[in-house]
Amino acid sequence: MGDADRIFKWVLSELRPVFTDAGFRRASQNFALQSSECWAVINFQKSHWSGPDEKTFYVNVAITPKRLMAFHDQPTDKPPIYYTCIWVCRAEQLGPPESPSQWTVRDEQSAKQTADQLAILLRDWVIPAVKLKMSESTLTASWGSIPKDYRQLKAKSVLLASDGAVAGLRESTFALFERFGKGGTDEGVRAHYDQLRAKFPDVMRLVQEPVASTPGDDLASNNCLMRTIYVVTTGGTIEKRYSESAGAVLNEGSKIGQYLERL
Repeated sequence: MGDADRIFKWVLSELRPVFTDAGFRRASQNFALQSSECWAVINFQKSHWSGPDEKTFYVNVAITPKRLMAFHDQPTDKPPIYYTCIWVCRAEQLGPPESPSQWTVRDEQSAKQTADQLAILLRDWVIPAVKLKMSESTLTASWGSIPKDYRQLKAKSVLLASDGAVAGLRESTFALFERFGKGGTDEGVRAHYDQLRAKFPDVMRLVQEPVASTPGDDLASNNCLMRTIYVVTTGGTIEKRYSESAGAVLNEGSKIGQYLERL
């Protein structure tokens, strides 16, 4: 182990009391906290671009619901890997505006200064912010009823399915297909929907049932799922036009494509 690695580990050991006093436990370069509903992980990520005699690192903060972990077949009695969590940010985003975005230690002096600054950032800013988000309701409060973010929208559908909230689940699955059912995310949306059906078959059967409509209702307001409809056309009479000058019915070109574009 080089001096830089040793100094980096010393910083973590100096920060340990800050975490243990707040209920966190250490696992390698991570400090984890759990509630009845969520796991939180604060991760110290070493940079690949550190100099030969120094160690640069970042501090990641992540929280995820245990029910979401169970949906993905992850054990809920162990902290998750930070980057698999649904809510992830950097520590400086939770601190005052002048907070550094990265930290570098080279010797004992820089290590002591870094440990002191991080202790203040973590104890006064990061840990209190994390503890405010350790329930599903507080973690998802900023998402709104229909999150705009792809990962958050999928997570919302899982929590709704687990709660048996058919109306909200129907709305969120419709939003998934409407917003992300095309392009590079379409396969992911379909796979997620299939997983919902496998994990929550009874609830998903209710989601798939048609909803009674009233005149003027459209697909979105009715909260129905988007369906793919295949139309097979053969042309024929719809392509013909009566020509007065020729006194005959003529085929002057294909109009099927134009008609379908207006649907």
